[in-house]
Amino acid sequence: MSVEVIGFRAEWCGPCKQLRPILDELDEEYEDVEFSHVDIEEETETVNEYSVQAVPTLVILGNGEVQTQMTGFQQKETIEEQLSALV
Repeated sequence: MSVEVIGFRAEWCGPCKQLRPILDELDEEYEDVEFSHVDIEEETETVNEYSVQAVPTLVILGNGEVQTQMTGFQQKETIEEQLSALV
């Protein structure tokens, strides 16, 4: 299964800035998972495509389909639980 994590963020968002190092760390640990970041003010089409209402929001895709969507700051362990079910 191909797995992708999309992190929706904004420059002005404090929790987004706290989440970024966690996602970068996970990106190094999970070689088979693709991580990307979307600035909600620059990529509005992608924001609309995934119905993102708040930041930060993480969308986890498995084979191109949304498997889970989490809004707000997430602990590393919470994200790992979601990934371990897919990887």
